[in-house]
Amino acid sequence: MEDDNPDISWKLKPNVQAIYKAQPFSTNSLGLRNPEISLEKPADMIRVAVLGRSITMGEGVADHEVFSQILQNRLDEWQPHRYEIINCAVSGYSVQQVLAFYETYVSKLKPDMIIFTSSKKDLTRARMKAIPSLAEVQPSLTDLNYYLSYTYIYEAAKFIIKKITAPFISTEWDEQLAGVNSSTADTLTNDILLSAFVENRHRENIESYIFMPKRGEIKSDDVFHGLRKWAEQHPGITYLDVNAYLQNRMPKSAHIYFGDTHPDPQVHTLYGEALFEQFKSGAIRQ
Repeated sequence: MEDDNPDISWKLKPNVQAIYKAQPFSTNSLGLRNPEISLEKPADMIRVAVLGRSITMGEGVADHEVFSQILQNRLDEWQPHRYEIINCAVSGYSVQQVLAFYETYVSKLKPDMIIFTSSKKDLTRARMKAIPSLAEVQPSLTDLNYYLSYTYIYEAAKFIIKKITAPFISTEWDEQLAGVNSSTADTLTNDILLSAFVENRHRENIESYIFMPKRGEIKSDDVFHGLRKWAEQHPGITYLDVNAYLQNRMPKSAHIYFGDTHPDPQVHTLYGEALFEQFKSGAIRQ
């Protein structure tokens, strides 16, 4: 997977063995946070590519705790040597980058299925005019804000300050900035990008699924209605309703540490179990 694509800009390095946010973090020879796999799909195996960003990559949890690996383990217990789950997520990606990463790298793996993780803003944001280069996003040695962000005390202090000041600081500037950006940016929205992506995979007979990971206790299903409705309007993709499984199981708060809202191993386990139930029930076609 040596190709380059300016719409991607950055990706994980291959063969990494490191500690990231206090947890073991490794990548395989293809630069994926996944156990080693062959580029050629094994015979009689259903290959499933999981696409997404930081939560899907497993920000702040160990390799064996990422929900894609939990799902793999459960499927192996249920139907050994039938499914191969591949974590193809990269933290910090936009929808545009996720889709470009698939076209450039993941498509070479010839997956039979795709599971796409989404956020509630994925269908409304406009794509970036240009993906920033690695030089623009890579921190310099003097960027203390970046390096301090990996310390518990710094992130906790930022979180507390934000909570205290939020009731007193106007957010109108944020809406105005969004309006300016939408008027000058490319009008091709994520909705259109995802629709074209799904249509292309449908023509290739690749099953596509989408779900929205929830970071904490689920109080209302309203936030998922838009994504479900969108999926229903696109015959090439199926919305996975994992909330029935998660509803009474999600903790009120289970983050990797105070100040960082990425889900902890307990929540990743729930994601993996919820997706396994989708396979087991036939919601994900076999």
